[in-house]
Amino acid sequence: GSVELPLNVPKSMFDRELDFYGISSVESAVCQQSLAQVTNAFRKEFANAKSKNDMFLLALESQYQYGMKEPNSNGFVPVQISKG
Repeated sequence: GSVELPLNVPKSMFDRELDFYGISSVESAVCQQSLAQVTNAFRKEFANAKSKNDMFLLALESQYQYGMKEPNSNGFVPVQISKG
């Protein structure tokens, strides 16, 4: 397996702990993320959450309009949605 260390735990300290318990680590199995990597991952998660929130708001608005209007002569309920 592999381990990703938080920013406040130095890799050298983690290696000492492994050594104390007699566990040998493979060089690529323990890595520490840089602040840039953490920030980039956070931005991606935030963009994903914002996109889901925007879709939810559009669906909520369309449902509200659908519930508040009467069907037209064709039996359809017109709904106007714009993103902006």
